[in-house]
Amino acid sequence: MKLKIAIVGAGISGLTAGILLKKMGHDVSIFEKSSSISEYGAGINLSRNATILLERSGLLEGLKDISQYPSRSIIRNYKGSKEIASKDLKGLITCDRRELVKFLSNTFIDQEGDLHLSNEVQEVNASTGELSFKNKEKEKADLVLACDGIKSLAKVNNFKEIKARFSGYVAWRGIVDIENLPNPKKLKDINIYYGPGAHVVHYPIGQKGKINFIAIQSSPGWLGESWRTQGKKEDLIEEFKYWDKDILRLFSNCSKVYKWGIFDRNQLKKLVDSKLVLMGDAAHPMVPFMGQGACMSIEDAYIFSRLLEDHPENLNEALEGYQKLRLKRVSWMQKRSRAQGKFNHISNPLIAKIRNLATRSLISRNIEDIHSYDADLELSKL
Repeated sequence: MKLKIAIVGAGISGLTAGILLKKMGHDVSIFEKSSSISEYGAGINLSRNATILLERSGLLEGLKDISQYPSRSIIRNYKGSKEIASKDLKGLITCDRRELVKFLSNTFIDQEGDLHLSNEVQEVNASTGELSFKNKEKEKADLVLACDGIKSLAKVNNFKEIKARFSGYVAWRGIVDIENLPNPKKLKDINIYYGPGAHVVHYPIGQKGKINFIAIQSSPGWLGESWRTQGKKEDLIEEFKYWDKDILRLFSNCSKVYKWGIFDRNQLKKLVDSKLVLMGDAAHPMVPFMGQGACMSIEDAYIFSRLLEDHPENLNEALEGYQKLRLKRVSWMQKRSRAQGKFNHISNPLIAKIRNLATRSLISRNIEDIHSYDADLELSKL
């Protein structure tokens, strides 16, 4: 059964879903409120649970030229960068979010998908599938996928809103040219530094010699909810002045940094309302401590498309299956991410030593619990 599907938002979840649904022969339109889909520069990592789905969908090969393939994840101490623990990685890629979104949008357009820019959706009627736009136009669809992020208007229109709460963390993000940095051998891996009340992660991205970093610290408060606030490099260096000299060099060589407060929300009790389906951050915003936000979006899109394929004449069964599988998975991931934040930011020196010892025995299991998830295996259990 060919469906007319409207997708609100041209981010990772919306574009991935659009590609997969278009491949199946559905009539797919994506509506994006911005005049372009270029995003702010930021690194992104996709672990095996997501890349295996991209491979099965014929998309992974196209990411080869814009990706790096770190082979290890290394936990280090914030002073002297002494190694605490490490884990070999398989099937993980890192890239610039802008390049990933560009690849996905080009792929969707090449499939003759309809991508409508500067088309802001102001309201979605879940019962009828009608979309109302800022320009007063209307559109009707058999299904509407809300992929419009943490501040989703489609969700606000139709679901009981769960207010955002400040998570107690502030993050800094930047991208640096690798040629300006020492110890290039260390820079080829994913490096995670544990420190009192803070942690830092850096890894290579793309093919142009760039290093992405994110520095997160515990904080009593924050005004606003956007990561697109430009921060001051001097403030970042001051906040981490007692950290390893290589970390400080990394910060010093960054031409532009962004600072934002990390907000959290409790998980919704449902992801589907009649003809409206939530995906990505619209469905399950989460703190970034497991690096799984984009991976969850790709899982959403893949599982949804597979269920539509498996139940072509029973749409309700497909929607029920999506909600059942995704609520279980993302609720667990949200809890896991919150717990990791507390684990990373232990300030008590004695407890931190115990944490470091525990990390050596737990790192392999913790990573495998997440990366070994196979969406097709879970689908077979429905």
